[in-house]
Order: sequence, then structure tokens, then C-alpha cells
Amino acid sequence: MKSNRSTGLPHPTGASFITRGFFNKYRAGDVTAAELASVIAHELGHVALGHSRRRMIDFSGQNAMRTALAMVLGRFIPGVGPLLAGALMSLISGQTITQRRIRGRRLCVSAVDQGRDRDRPANITV
Repeated sequence: MKSNRSTGLPHPTGASFITRGFFNKYRAGDVTAAELASVIAHELGHVALGHSRRRMIDFSGQNAMRTALAMVLGRFIPGVGPLLAGALMSLISGQTITQRRIRGRRLCVSAVDQGRDRDRPANITV
């Protein structure tokens, strides 16, 4: 995947990808083989647990809720109701995604800390 970020991505079909930026850091020696392996294992864990598929279902549910809320609020507050519904759903889903990212970072950093050289920082973004 073409990106300068250092991360991996699971796909709902069961495939896992690492970004080109992450692979280039590995080839340059900025990322160790253990760090690369931990990211790949992390992404394979997402695939095995069905997180990508579950996330797609969550987004579908959020879109359905946004539409229903927009219809109800639009009935009482014409013009502003759909905007308000979109803002409320974005706030709710944004908090959930932020919480997931924080939890993922903690898990990944603790796994990488166990297998890396203590003299240099880990170059991993979740």
C-alpha cells in the first residue's frame, strides 16, 4: 500500500497489508525484524478476530442511525436537523475510534517493547 505512514492494515477479505513507508523503514534499518513481525502479527490478529468485518457492520449501523436521526430531527427542525444528526453521530463514532486507537497503541507498544533494542525508539504508528 502506498503511504509514508508506518502501519499495517487488515482487510475484510482476510488479507493484511503493511504500508510502503513501513517497509522502506525496515529496509533502511530504522525498524527491526521483530518490530515488523509484531505489526504483521497484530494485523493477522485483527483478521483472525474479524475486526475489519465487524467494523464495516458498525459503520453500516451508524449510517442507518444517522439517517433515522436526520429524518426525525429534520421533521422538527427543518434544514438544521440533518446537520445536527450528522454532528452527533460523528461525535459518537469519533470517540469510539479514538478509544480503539489508544487501546491499540498501548498493546502494540507493549509488544514492541518486549522485543526491541532499548537504546532506540520504536518507529510504529497504529
